[in-house]
Amino acid sequence: MTMQTALAPTDCPILQADGWPGCEAAFEAALSRQWGVTLPATVGDWIATTEARILRLAPRRFWWIGDGPMTPASLDGAGTLTPLAEGRVAFQLDGPAARARLSEFVAVDWDEIACRPGRAVLAGIHRIPVCVLRLAPERFQLIAPRTFARSIAELL
Repeated sequence: MTMQTALAPTDCPILQADGWPGCEAAFEAALSRQWGVTLPATVGDWIATTEARILRLAPRRFWWIGDGPMTPASLDGAGTLTPLAEGRVAFQLDGPAARARLSEFVAVDWDEIACRPGRAVLAGIHRIPVCVLRLAPERFQLIAPRTFARSIAELL
């Protein structure tokens, strides 16, 4: 079994949206209007648009991951948008061995329904927080802090 891995990390432009406590409905309505989509309803779910992947990380936190313009704008006082473009990088893992290789470092049961393709998992690799998007049964995108890119590339 082989695995194709983009060992050189790529830039990963992210715009993080956070809603204020008690303003969930107004926050999600404003964010949905601004991004022009129906937001993922469940933590860990993500949707793909022509411009980005939109991921629900927590009950009041979303990530817009994409190459398009990400200008912070008003969320009607119900939340805030923060660009994280400089702080994260992405690695691509593809092929029959990708899941096995990830399992050496990430304590996740990839057979669980919560980890099916179309889901994201927040985990750690040697105490480094990472987000793993499962794009297909044997295809993953791993998003990690830029400061640990070299360490993670060496592990993979």
